[in-house]
Amino acid sequence: MRPTVPSRRIPHLPGTGSVVLALLLGACADASVEEEPPFDLLITDVAVVDVVAGETLGAHSVAVRDGRITSLWPAEEAPEAVQAERVLDGEGRYLVPGLWDAHVHHRGGAELRAQNRALLPLYPLNGVTTVRDAGGDLTAELLAWRDSIAAGALLGPRILVSGPKLDGPDPSWEGSLALADPADVPAALDSLQAVDGGTGVDYVKLYDGSMSPEVFLAAVRQAEERGLTITGHMPLGVDFLEAVEAGLDGTEHLYYVHKGTAANRGEVTEAVRAGELGFWDAFAALLDERDPEREETVFGAMAERGTVAVPTLHIGAILSEVERTDHTADPELDYIPAGIQETYAGRVASAERASLESRENNRALRAEFVAMVPRMHAAGVRLLAGSDAGAFNSFTYPGFALHDELEALVDAGLPPAEALRSATMHPADFMGMGGDHGRIAEGAVADLVLLRGDPLEDITATRRIEVVVLRGQTVLAGEDLGSAWTRAGERARATGTPGG
Repeated sequence: MRPTVPSRRIPHLPGTGSVVLALLLGACADASVEEEPPFDLLITDVAVVDVVAGETLGAHSVAVRDGRITSLWPAEEAPEAVQAERVLDGEGRYLVPGLWDAHVHHRGGAELRAQNRALLPLYPLNGVTTVRDAGGDLTAELLAWRDSIAAGALLGPRILVSGPKLDGPDPSWEGSLALADPADVPAALDSLQAVDGGTGVDYVKLYDGSMSPEVFLAAVRQAEERGLTITGHMPLGVDFLEAVEAGLDGTEHLYYVHKGTAANRGEVTEAVRAGELGFWDAFAALLDERDPEREETVFGAMAERGTVAVPTLHIGAILSEVERTDHTADPELDYIPAGIQETYAGRVASAERASLESRENNRALRAEFVAMVPRMHAAGVRLLAGSDAGAFNSFTYPGFALHDELEALVDAGLPPAEALRSATMHPADFMGMGGDHGRIAEGAVADLVLLRGDPLEDITATRRIEVVVLRGQTVLAGEDLGSAWTRAGERARATGTPGG
């Protein structure tokens, strides 16, 4: 379902029983009340979506102080006189944790630095309060933007950084670290752990452009020894189960899981190692080769070890149809700088050059990925919602695409509650942040989104945003939210050309 952007980006609040921003004055007549209100924010009479239990709770009051949820009361048990700097009337609304996009990219070098920065507000404006950057060539910029966002000087999501990707001797993407031999791995991991003055990257991202199986497995094993989270693509010359057993924490996309569960995986692996099959030919050979017994083994190993998968179904749908879909009228383009839009042409041109057989194979492969999703969930594999939005990934729009991904997961067969977990508690838990993020609970960081609908009943409700709360400090609602959308469009146009 294509989004109707105006209805979700600038809510028309007056006259609809909408959120009201006001000071709570009920206890002001009591001279004994302290002058300084005890809470920074109070949300009253709101239905709380409990992503852990997968159920919507009745009306609650949620109090925030110093960026965290400090109190959570059923409405009938809330104290009669509670003071707060700001109050949101949540009656008839639904409160969810801030959403996570577990796979995005900021890249394109200095020429696209300003354009990437202009994309950042699109995440919180779409209720996405945290993103996991999956590698690029703007690491220094990301760290600076992350600090500005945390300080409240820049509107954007919390950014988890992988830094440069690890690849083989001929990297596919600019800014990657080239590893020709297993002996190169220690220095590469040292450099990632030295990022940001020794704070280190949040996780390590692998890429299969030219990486050998030996280097890949060495990187996984050494990251495991160092206690580093490591995810990514993998060479097709490695068996997926071997990678899981070596310590791979997560796989980006479903290509590698698909190959690892195919009946002819062994012969395809040997053909790849012998140079007889390239990437796309290998996956053409893997079509309709599902091995249920092997799939049970692989999924069981992933579930037992906690190896996650990021399906990225939405971008698969976009790219499988990109040569025959007209995106020129997409309303989201109003918020995408021209320099980023120009990078979309590469995927379109590639699809137009592909043979009819290749295009059909690509669509068939995506159908197999979609069918895998509910089977992985049933086996206990944790799935993380990731859009793959960013430069060069055509018509997959930052912020907006996370909602598309949630809908794609539900369309594939995930229950709405599990789809919502894939964009809240699962990525938070995977990144070791579950105690503070990804759920609505006392003590959790107050990244919150107020919706006009229950996403457990209809996942498209995640688009119907009325209020976004970032770390309990920034509250976007009503005119503030509308103005922020206006500024995002203006910034996109102001940084519309490469180098702008």
